[in-house]
Amino acid sequence: MSMPKEKFHRIIDLLPEDRYEKLVKALPKIIFEGEKDSDDLTSDELTEILAEANKAKEEVAKGEYATYDEVFGDLSNDV
Repeated sequence: MSMPKEKFHRIIDLLPEDRYEKLVKALPKIIFEGEKDSDDLTSDELTEILAEANKAKEEVAKGEYATYDEVFGDLSNDV
């Protein structure tokens, strides 16, 4: 099995260009999810997280979101 970085590069290489924007939007949420315990967050960070969560809820309500399958499709089978 290849190293995680090599695997990530392979996924990017296989990803159609029309999915790049969705991936760029999704990556920060995936990468930083659960990185800090909520007890370690400042009030400004909590406020920012709540604002982002509310924005995300609004986007979902308007149908403005991408599922994992829309971003990656069947690429997981190719990696």
